Amino acid sequence: MNTPIRPLGVLAALPQELGDLIAAMQAESGVVTRTFGKRDYHLGTVHGAPCVVTLARVGKVAAAATTSALIHAFDVDAIVFTGVAGGVGENVHVGDVVVGETLLQHDMNAEPLFPRHEIPLLARSRFDADRALADALAAACERFIAEEGDALSAQFGAALPRLANARPGLHRGLVISGDQFVASAAAVGALRALLPDALAV
Repeated sequence: MNTPIRPLGVLAALPQELGDLIAAMQAESGVVTRTFGKRDYHLGTVHGAPCVVTLARVGKVAAAATTSALIHAFDVDAIVFTGVAGGVGENVHVGDVVVGETLLQHDMNAEPLFPRHEIPLLARSRFDADRALADALAAACERFIAEEGDALSAQFGAALPRLANARPGLHRGLVISGDQFVASAAAVGALRALLPDALAV
């Protein structure tokens, strides 16, 4: 008896970040949508892989609640959070791709009871992604850039002059998250000073 393949959970904060994926699922297998906890979970396949795709909405609490549902109600095998991020690393440019290998909450501060960024009672501030999944995502991103990089440069080169002469870059490492919108050079500079290895927020 074959064990069924458990689906991959895919989350995003904004609807625009999932539209193409849901359309691809619809074209490949059709989509079944289930509503659970005021979220729509879209079930289907992409490139033959079963997926559950949903909009987490904005914020760490929303992401945590949606992740819990993916695990407990949909029995996903793994979870990927995808979408637009802000570049923090000095060499991360608009249009580049960042694959998170480690996550830290930059706005967690329970001092003086715990060190800054440490999650109370867990004795750690950095959480590692699944290495095999991060490697597979990075390899897929490398293939995507190799296959689509020139078309992306042509499409967005006028708006992003750097892309007129270079393909998007791929970066792997620390992604940081917080319940605030980072929208100024001063805020990015403060994060760089505090967490110099951070690539994106």
